[in-house]
Amino acid sequence: MFLQFRSRWLPDVAKIIARETNHSEEEVMDLLTDRDYIETLINQYSMLTDDILNEDIHYALEGYLFPARYDFMEKQPTIETIVEEMLKRTQAVLTEFASEIEDSEYSIHEILTLASIIEREAQKSEDRYTISGVLYNRLEKDMMLQVDPTVSYALREHRYMTSYADLNVDSPYNTYRYRGIPIGPIANPGKDSIRAALNPEETSAIYFYARFGGEVIYNETYEEHNRAVQQYRQEWVDGQSSDEE
Repeated sequence: MFLQFRSRWLPDVAKIIARETNHSEEEVMDLLTDRDYIETLINQYSMLTDDILNEDIHYALEGYLFPARYDFMEKQPTIETIVEEMLKRTQAVLTEFASEIEDSEYSIHEILTLASIIEREAQKSEDRYTISGVLYNRLEKDMMLQVDPTVSYALREHRYMTSYADLNVDSPYNTYRYRGIPIGPIANPGKDSIRAALNPEETSAIYFYARFGGEVIYNETYEEHNRAVQQYRQEWVDGQSSDEE
């Protein structure tokens, strides 16, 4: 059998496993959130550290389950087999980028967190590297990252668009309230996003705005950025309305 995973939240991964196997969603989530099991994984995979055991993190393995197609010889692989194949793939990708990780000022956990933000914000490969550059610029200037997908993750709700009220949620994931890199990944990033997180494009931009159709607009000043937001925000409102019809 095979399983195909995209860059989703960990509960979405559990739903796919449950849908395609004879395991229930509850069984999958029980294992994915079992502290004893997670501690055994920390001992097996060098990329996993005690950072993932922080009690404020929603799901310890979020960001570490690599999105890809997995082929299994067994008709019904165990949940452990599936999860550990996904972890092995992430470990392999990180090993490939070992020199970049060693040169980075950030930990593997922080790199995967940045990569998860990039994954959620960019639809095109070229934008991943520019968005990475913007995130690095903001971190260097001690500015809040202010990226909407972190708010959705803080709320534990997939949001089509973020309201101004949502920005007030008090969570260490909320980059509109807390400076720096969030407490942990907000999705499971793919290889290109991980590479982008380690190789940010040099840019003078410190703001970006993703339009409904996928185009990303970059700006150097808040005034320019705000004009882009005011000009294109309605696209998201209209898109949400059409999807609800």
